[in-house]
Amino acid sequence: MFNLEDTLNELENDFKEVNKMKFGILAATLEPFDFLYQDTNGEKTYKVIEQSQKDTIISTLEKDLLPLFEENKFDEGVEKVKKIIKDLEG
Repeated sequence: MFNLEDTLNELENDFKEVNKMKFGILAATLEPFDFLYQDTNGEKTYKVIEQSQKDTIISTLEKDLLPLFEENKFDEGVEKVKKIIKDLEG
């Protein structure tokens, strides 16, 4: 027989799984920026790239990723984007 409580519990579990997948996908969008923290001649890459490159990266982070993360309440991503921007602004 149909049990509303069981159905609600099942839907809640499904929602949690979808949320995990969503956050995993959002986190993956930050992976291309990992290169900024690799060593380049003894310095972190974000310290040695040209200002025009920094400006382009900052623009992308501010216009594309930050709003996406805020809209999806992906706090970990918001914090990471803010850190990258702060580091680039140095």
